[in-house]
Amino acid sequence: LQNNPELPTLPGSAYQIMQMALDPDVSLNDMANVIMKDVALSTRILKVVNSSYLSLAKDISSISQAVVILGLNMVKNVALSLSVMDSLKSYLDKDNYEFLINRSINMAVAAEAIAKETKVCHGEDAFLVGLLQELGLLMLAHLAPELFMEMNEEAKERAIDVTTTIRETIHVDVNEYGWEIAKEWGLPENVCKAIKYHSSVEQAIEDKVPEDNIGLIKVGYLSSLAAEIFTGWGKSLNISKFKSGYETYLGKTKEDAELM
Repeated sequence: LQNNPELPTLPGSAYQIMQMALDPDVSLNDMANVIMKDVALSTRILKVVNSSYLSLAKDISSISQAVVILGLNMVKNVALSLSVMDSLKSYLDKDNYEFLINRSINMAVAAEAIAKETKVCHGEDAFLVGLLQELGLLMLAHLAPELFMEMNEEAKERAIDVTTTIRETIHVDVNEYGWEIAKEWGLPENVCKAIKYHSSVEQAIEDKVPEDNIGLIKVGYLSSLAAEIFTGWGKSLNISKFKSGYETYLGKTKEDAELM
């Protein structure tokens, strides 16, 4: 993972969009101009803005309009999400890709829902973290698919998550590698930190991670438990851990967790 030259890179347009989104002085017009230079991305942005998710009264046909409707932050996250998914699809075999992307999408949706319900961080940021927080696991599945499948089978037998299985069995923390890749891509600092610490909220607190990052890390952790409930093993244990984490980290009740 550290030395492999095949690690995917962010497409130029996605990197440029991300950097612009971090610039407080950037204009929506500047963002639209960058997107329009990437035909594939433009087409997919228009599909998003015209989807049933937004339920607009009429179809949007221009990127300029789409950017205004979605806003800078959501455009950044949509562009990054689509670009990352495309990049990874060419690196993973079909079965591993479908399994891991299904997990990632479950985490992204859960993270956004938890963030919007609890207001501990922005929903768009939570969606991006949920989607990318297993980046190290995705890279391991690319570079060592047989090892990944072996660890996944062991996780199933032990009814625990595969990340924990890998850490306890071969003493590799895939979250650390995900963090390194995220930094290499130049992702926002709060996203990088959430990728690194989403399995270890207490460690983030001990390492004195800034308070404004902790909310995103907590949401990432809870979203990973939610994904395990639907796509992993040990459902009863993960439901219990989710309720406990929802109460401990977000100051809510276990009844609130059930309603989520």
